[in-house]
Amino acid sequence: MLFQEINGWLVGIPVTCAIVVFLFIIFYAARYRKFKTNQFVIHLRRGKVKSAGLGGSLLLLPLFDEYVVIPTTSIQTILEAHDQVVSKEYQNIEFVGMIIWKVIDPEKAFSAVSWNLRDENYVEKILKGAAEAVIRTIC
Repeated sequence: MLFQEINGWLVGIPVTCAIVVFLFIIFYAARYRKFKTNQFVIHLRRGKVKSAGLGGSLLLLPLFDEYVVIPTTSIQTILEAHDQVVSKEYQNIEFVGMIIWKVIDPEKAFSAVSWNLRDENYVEKILKGAAEAVIRTIC
């Protein structure tokens, strides 16, 4: 009887360790992020910048960490001004165009505009609004 109880403990400990290691690997894989070298990544911990740079990898802590990715390549934004844009000759104008833009200084861009798609202050919304304002003043 004693031998059977010891045998149960010897089997239970490695199985428990294997389950703990497996859960740790799953947690680590879910929190690990890897970025391309053309992306400027800002790692925030509790709202303060922990690290910033091109590319690299991060291990995010739940509830404490977040990250912002700022592209450093040229980006195209489609511009459509279907509003009532009236020219100097009082003709309605519908304008479809394209803006090509690139972030030169990512640290300044991070503090100047929002990089969250759902935010009102998102960078592409600001660029579209500025381009439409220029078109309205020119026409």
